[in-house]
Amino acid sequence: MTDKLLSPLAVVAVVFVGLAFAAVSFFVFVTRGKSEFWTDKKMLLGGVLLSLTSFLGAGCSGCGQVTCYAPANPEPEILCYDVPNPDVESDTTDTQPSDTLKTGEKK
Repeated sequence: MTDKLLSPLAVVAVVFVGLAFAAVSFFVFVTRGKSEFWTDKKMLLGGVLLSLTSFLGAGCSGCGQVTCYAPANPEPEILCYDVPNPDVESDTTDTQPSDTLKTGEKK
């Protein structure tokens, strides 16, 4: 099927499932939600309706995802403080592990 034929069929299917969902919702309302049959049908039709609308929203032409946000930086800057960096001058003094207690105080 082509996209030109698929889109109108999907729209008709959404309208049909939407009307069926509205009718089943009315029966759930009339039975005050106590009928498992109508509640199950409403859940099924709601899932089908959500699937069809997401199918129409995504499209079939392979155009990719369209968002309102600017794309993220493809190479994020990674800062690692555990490894010494020769490009950065440090103003802290180097201490040996034996020079400090667990509290951080000097001996």
